[in-house]
Amino acid sequence: MKPQTFDQARQVYTTQAEIRSMHTHEAYLRAVDLFLEFLGDRSFAGCLPIHAHSVPTPAEIPLGALCAADERILAVFAQWLQAPSTDKSMDKRPYSPATVELRLAGVRHWLDFLREKHWLPPQFSLDRALDYLKQEESNPEDKPPQPPKAAQAHQDITALLSYYDHQVPPRRLQADSARLAQWELTRLRNRALVRVLADSGGQISAILSLNTDRVRGDIPSLVLDVMGKNEHRYQIVLQESLPALRDYLQQRRVPEDAPEPLFVSHDARYAGARMSRIIAWRVIQRAARAVGLGTVSPHDLRHYCAQRLIREGASLEDVRRKLGHRSLHTVRTYYGHLLEDQPPTDSPSPPSADPLG
Repeated sequence: MKPQTFDQARQVYTTQAEIRSMHTHEAYLRAVDLFLEFLGDRSFAGCLPIHAHSVPTPAEIPLGALCAADERILAVFAQWLQAPSTDKSMDKRPYSPATVELRLAGVRHWLDFLREKHWLPPQFSLDRALDYLKQEESNPEDKPPQPPKAAQAHQDITALLSYYDHQVPPRRLQADSARLAQWELTRLRNRALVRVLADSGGQISAILSLNTDRVRGDIPSLVLDVMGKNEHRYQIVLQESLPALRDYLQQRRVPEDAPEPLFVSHDARYAGARMSRIIAWRVIQRAARAVGLGTVSPHDLRHYCAQRLIREGASLEDVRRKLGHRSLHTVRTYYGHLLEDQPPTDSPSPPSADPLG
């Protein structure tokens, strides 16, 4: 019998879906439960038409209510999983990138199961929903503008940036020179990564796309063209991070005539593979925990770069160019309040060329 509600669709999936591993089966059901919880959250900024249905519980929303305007549902669900938690005791957001990936895999499997049974409404395209999700995953920085988290104070991020400068290897490695060398190379990579992100203000996807041939030469600064979201090109400048980056590349012994990914894995299983966003997130989160911070993402280092510029007297237009934003309005939404917090000067400043003043 064709399920009429999301709850019925979950029940049928529970009994009929072919999943070999019991562990995977339980994880996917948990993903579906979180998805139903997401459908019931009307307070989230990315609400879709499906959220507007007035029913006692989200599980009772008709499956046939899905429409073309809901095709961003997987992308919005991904944003919801990474949003700050509410006051509800069971709300464990924001989830780590690995958990987000697992939950999305579960919901995709569920919806694909429903499509194979021809139970998804014809006005809703799962293929288009998956395309929107791919755009979201390839552009994690493309979120509704929100002010940077107050908890990540300037001095806290500074402590995070210096963590890998003084990290001490575990004692168990002291007797194994090969493993100790691998650990040191990983430390240098991690130090360079956090320094480059904070120095450049670049999007994590852009930084991880760089190759070693882009950073040749012993010069005090580098200007690099990178690709942002929607194929928008902008420039990043590396200056203060260059010593850490060169230390890493020198220790890695990158060949001059063979460009390689700038940041790579040093795990024996994936040695030489380009670093993923998930690993980059873990590198930053490990340092954040070590210095007593909460969740810190690569995007928080982008905010740090902008905040530092403003504290040093930069205009919002300067910040827009540095971060590669197309819209000055977006920059104002993020950082306009920081200009208002700046202490007054002793004498009036000359008129600014920045249209925001």
